[in-house]
Amino acid sequence: MNSTKTIEIKARSRMRSLVLLEDSRHLLSADDEGVIRQWRWADGMEVGEGIRVSGGLITAITLSDDGNWILSAGWQVANVLSRKSPTGFTVNEHTDWVDTVHVSPDSTRFATGGNDKKVFIWDISTGKQLVGPLEHDDRVRTVKFSPTGDRIATSSKCLRVYNANNGDLLQTFSSSNIPYTCSNLIAWSGVHNVFTLTSQNTLAHVHVNAKQTLSSWSIPGEAGGNFGYIALSSNGKFIASSIGRSISLWDTATYAQICSAITHPAPIWSIALSFDNDYLATSDANGIITLRNLKYIIPDYYLIGQIVVQQSQAGRGAEQQTDALRTELRVPSLHFNQLRKTTIQVDDRLQVQVIPPRILDGTYYIKNNTGDLYLTCSQAAPGSVFMQRLDQSNVHQRWAVSLLGDGIYKITTRKGNQDIPLTTGNANVLVSPDLEYTTWTIEPRGDAYVIGNASDATAIHRTQDHTVSVLLRNNTPNQRWVFERVAD
Repeated sequence: MNSTKTIEIKARSRMRSLVLLEDSRHLLSADDEGVIRQWRWADGMEVGEGIRVSGGLITAITLSDDGNWILSAGWQVANVLSRKSPTGFTVNEHTDWVDTVHVSPDSTRFATGGNDKKVFIWDISTGKQLVGPLEHDDRVRTVKFSPTGDRIATSSKCLRVYNANNGDLLQTFSSSNIPYTCSNLIAWSGVHNVFTLTSQNTLAHVHVNAKQTLSSWSIPGEAGGNFGYIALSSNGKFIASSIGRSISLWDTATYAQICSAITHPAPIWSIALSFDNDYLATSDANGIITLRNLKYIIPDYYLIGQIVVQQSQAGRGAEQQTDALRTELRVPSLHFNQLRKTTIQVDDRLQVQVIPPRILDGTYYIKNNTGDLYLTCSQAAPGSVFMQRLDQSNVHQRWAVSLLGDGIYKITTRKGNQDIPLTTGNANVLVSPDLEYTTWTIEPRGDAYVIGNASDATAIHRTQDHTVSVLLRNNTPNQRWVFERVAD
């Protein structure tokens, strides 16, 4: 692997889409001249002759997981090219620009969506139309198959999830007006979870089965930018986003920003991550490809843990098994491994899809996972929250938890005849009727939970002197809490 901090490649024209090849030495670009080109990282030289495709300028390209197919999108068409033979074909049911194309995990189907507000699913070998048209209310900016291939998510005026086999609409998630065009706005982080740009400068994590928004937060980028992108690391530990000239990187478990935002010299038109997660590539409005070595930007924790999963006897694909395992055992303390590559045999029982647990409405004692100490509201100073051993006679150790919707909770304690909410204050002043009302996310971490501020990337934290505060989510034991139900 090249250890250079930054690599720049000057292309022949502007590019709206990049694909980094698995060898971490080459990449594919799709440019405004309607040509797919291959580039060598080491010296920035073009490899071989470019492939000209139908449809004028290329709005998007993608590579199938088996590496056998290159697909591109353009004016009214999607092109399918075989990497094993000179054969290929074009599908042309769209009546306007095709903005997005994606291949199913088993590399047998592909989906297209575009400015004509339609989505189709096709057979990748024959070009036969299998599903569609799926009609939308607005331009379809992104379409993505789920890791199991049985669903597709689309981004238009809202996020929708369809049955990929028959086109039935399964879920719809409302969102604000999405201003981005020609963009990659969706990343499946497991068989149930999706990261998506939902509106201007807002990144959200949603659970499609539970129909809940697990978290949403603002990301940097100038308002009014035409292009917005996200890319999920192959180990699932971080997600990269770009809006305008700004690049930001986020922890997928804590939703915390893991380095300062990077400002690019020109508006970014696409982003991509290398298969080993070491490099982040961008193409920009000046026709320059930039590869940034993430070893110099983010902690090594985010760059290790690549998983190769053996095919089970049940015949599930490697990516399907990996994402199912990642979803069903999604806890930051379980890193799977700390090696570049490790083989994991997945138990067939993990084929059962489960919805992550949530806290049911009720009254709880909230215990910190680092010791036998419980969250307590001071009787003498009602605004103060600290830790003490369980005292079942102390009503200020009892916390009422209620789900407000979309994965957001209200947590209150009782003071006389008044319910006082748990809020974000200064230092350990967390409970007060005078502070701004705050809602929380309660996110599973193995046998405990992180109580996160629903409005930003902070979480309730136990300090060394047994008080509590609100700090940036960092996944330490001091930010993990156990909810013990108070008997009725």
